[in-house]
Amino acid sequence: MPFAQWHYPFENKERIDKGVSYPADYIAEAIDQTRGWFYTLLAVATLLDKGAPYKNVICLGHILDAKGQKMSKSKGNVVDPWSVIEQYGADALRFHLFSINQPGEYKLFDPKQVGDCLRQNFMILWNVVSFWEQFKPTNAVEPIDHKKRSKLDQWQLARLNQLVEDVTTSLESYQITDASRSISEFITELSTWYVRRSRARFKTDGADRDAAYQTLTESLFTLTKLMAPLTPLVADALYQRLGGQLESVHLEAWPKLESSRKSTVTSELIKQMETVRQIVELGHSLRAEAGVKVRQPLGQLVFTGVQLSEEFNSILLDELNVREAVEAKSLPRGDEWKQKESGELVVALDITITDELREAGWVREVIRRVNDERKRLGLKRTDSVSIGYQTADETARGFFERYGAEVGQAVNAKKIEPAEPGQTGGAEFKLAEHRLALFVQPDIR
Repeated sequence: MPFAQWHYPFENKERIDKGVSYPADYIAEAIDQTRGWFYTLLAVATLLDKGAPYKNVICLGHILDAKGQKMSKSKGNVVDPWSVIEQYGADALRFHLFSINQPGEYKLFDPKQVGDCLRQNFMILWNVVSFWEQFKPTNAVEPIDHKKRSKLDQWQLARLNQLVEDVTTSLESYQITDASRSISEFITELSTWYVRRSRARFKTDGADRDAAYQTLTESLFTLTKLMAPLTPLVADALYQRLGGQLESVHLEAWPKLESSRKSTVTSELIKQMETVRQIVELGHSLRAEAGVKVRQPLGQLVFTGVQLSEEFNSILLDELNVREAVEAKSLPRGDEWKQKESGELVVALDITITDELREAGWVREVIRRVNDERKRLGLKRTDSVSIGYQTADETARGFFERYGAEVGQAVNAKKIEPAEPGQTGGAEFKLAEHRLALFVQPDIR
């Protein structure tokens, strides 16, 4: 190869002699072929005075068992690849081998890790597509200019553009591990950050919902094209499910870099979002150390070393469930403040829980419980319900009197009122030490 591929010199002699099919773009084989093939090709090419027969070499390390031992029938540690493919799929095996380490390194192979690869990449992506299908508009919507979308959308498209650049550069230089890891990181980010941060937007009506949907659509379609060389089967299945216009994703043109999204503005956008996510990580860590759940609102978060725009600041408020997030030159001190730092970034969180904050946390808890019951009943988000509550606790009764309307609006409840005396079968739980039961029923009026 390329001599044998073209049956040279008995056929296609001109293709080789005139350089039409010579040299090969790349060859790939295991490290034991350094002498047996890589060198032999060079020797043959030298004898024929043709110059190097290939431009690039992908040299593969051997696949060992999970303990690092060479696979051998006598040892009983041989893994049948077809059984792995049957259980997890060819693309999961392929993507795992691409991403586990660099091609030339030995690979300790454990079939369970192929399953992990399947769950951590394809199943997450499949769930994102299911989410996309759930909120697909029934009517065509007008395209919304990228600059008119939210900062979250603009960041997502900037990251998509960055992914196109990274994967293109990696594949053109035959760095398949770098390309696959970039895709894997993007899938995780798409699901755990963009989609999760946008869920509420998808449940509304109007331009903001349409912008979120268009952003997610563009991200998914582009992702299928970038995955096509690495996971050809999964990429094509996703493309078909998304409603691709061509017969196959493999007939699509390779994604192009959007120059409008590659500028100092978008670079700053990506940098600011990275900072937001870093603050969020530190904030969640402070909550965990203090034993305060995210559902419990807190008063204030203070950070130093960075300035954020209002829209990015609002992400912090929602993500960390705090009433105020402010940038300051120095951090407040006191037993009520917990502090963490990462490089130049320092974050402090006020863990004081006032009565008002405590009850705001109860509101979120009750909403969560009602939504659990809605899910158990198989209700759609547009289906209204009626809620009965049962408690012998005066504090719990007072809570529903003050916050019943707020809870009802959040869970699409037509009414929230005391349950009939003696009614049984409700969802029982506690708000702090206050016991109560909820009775959620579809509103059929």
